[in-house]
Amino acid sequence: MVESKDSFYGKVTVLKNDEEYDFYENSNKITSTEPLSKNEEIVHIPLLLLNKPENVLVIGGSMNKLPEILKHNVKKVVYVEPNPVFYELSKKYSGKTIRDVLNDSRIVSVREDGRFFIKRTKEKYDCIILDVPPPVTGLSNRYFTVEFFSEIKNILSEDGIVIISFLSSENYMSDELKYLNASVYKTINSVFPYCYVMPASYNYFICSSRKRDINPVTFIKKLERGKIKTKYLYPYYVRYILRDDRTDRVVNWINEKRNDVLCNYDFYPICYFYGLNYWISYFGKKLPGKLFTPPFGFIYFCVSLIYVVFLIFFVKLKKYYFETVITIVSCFSMVLELLIIFAFQSIYGYVYYKIGILLSLCLLGIGTGSYLSNKFLTKREKFSIVRIILFSMLFFSLMLPFLFKMLYHKQFVEPIFYVLILSAGLFTGLIFSIVVNNDSNLPVGQADMHGEKVGKFYGLDLLGSMFGSVSASLILIPMFGIINTCFLAALFILFLIFF
Repeated sequence: MVESKDSFYGKVTVLKNDEEYDFYENSNKITSTEPLSKNEEIVHIPLLLLNKPENVLVIGGSMNKLPEILKHNVKKVVYVEPNPVFYELSKKYSGKTIRDVLNDSRIVSVREDGRFFIKRTKEKYDCIILDVPPPVTGLSNRYFTVEFFSEIKNILSEDGIVIISFLSSENYMSDELKYLNASVYKTINSVFPYCYVMPASYNYFICSSRKRDINPVTFIKKLERGKIKTKYLYPYYVRYILRDDRTDRVVNWINEKRNDVLCNYDFYPICYFYGLNYWISYFGKKLPGKLFTPPFGFIYFCVSLIYVVFLIFFVKLKKYYFETVITIVSCFSMVLELLIIFAFQSIYGYVYYKIGILLSLCLLGIGTGSYLSNKFLTKREKFSIVRIILFSMLFFSLMLPFLFKMLYHKQFVEPIFYVLILSAGLFTGLIFSIVVNNDSNLPVGQADMHGEKVGKFYGLDLLGSMFGSVSASLILIPMFGIINTCFLAALFILFLIFF
């Protein structure tokens, strides 16, 4: 390891590999200084399809693409890298060629979130190169949604092209990878009428608003006519990657699952689910195919049925009422907190930088709720107060989807998210103090039994929070999306109120 630094987006680490340097973010390799074939493919393929491209936008990836772009005599290249720490380390450990290119007047480096830049820019681009990690996390999923591709289309020139690198395999594609590729392809196709697949070292999705003639003869002629020197993209390699049988094979793999997948949205990150399934397959595990095929209605029904049976069994036994309440409220408070964090990440992208503030505010909400409950509520009738709190939690769950959609189109609304996550923590604090101070079943003067009771409810609180965090991050949000999970939480809280 050569160097490691924290950034807004995570820990960036530089490892030396012989004479080259590899860059990792949160232990995931993101790029390398090694000149790879990908740097030539992702640049020359779209630029050779255009006639005299002038403005190029590059989002993410290594700086090795920049020298390749300048071979086309473009007027301006905007390189957007949101992580300033990664940018500085990449510049520091890159060779002299890259450092000289960064000083070229045609290169404009922007250290800003890619989505924010696209929303605010007034310029039009002939070519947009999207080189970001696949949508297997909430952060990277932001760059593969219908909303994002619509934003890209708005800044693309009439004859412009977007190219996106994606995971693939040359001779075999597992079902998990087929689902992931098919969902991304379907998402792109919902915005761009023409989406071509080009299998090379990666899968490349070439998006355009008009039909393109992609054939090796034209590519080779333009390479030779422009006297573009390349290390990998020689005529024989161009003929190889553009062979009809290779392209048809990948397209057939994608079409095989296309009707079984859904489009990917900011608040319905279905690719996050497919990416999770793909990641699990690395360890020889596989989720049951039909059970986990969208729209997941069967799972929704089964989860609701199990939950109702659970409520009938425990809540109807009055002595377990408060135990059930604290467990479920802790569970869904955690679910709501994670929904707010995921929504924050979908809009802003830098949740790693703000996670300390968000979690602190959540704990502050729990403490505030506990204080208010002890101060004003403990002497009142417990069942009525619990129902009032549950109704408030129900209203909060139903309000969140509309707030998220409203905040999505606004800028500088971070403080509202802080208020929301503080409010989500408030419910646990309010309920906990009420159930712990419910002394109707304790003999007078038995402090030890009261201590045992506090320990029991604290354990149930942790149990509910653990179940909520696991189910929300691994099941509910990937499968049902942020908005639907809000309504699911509201439904389960409603069941608790009337049981």
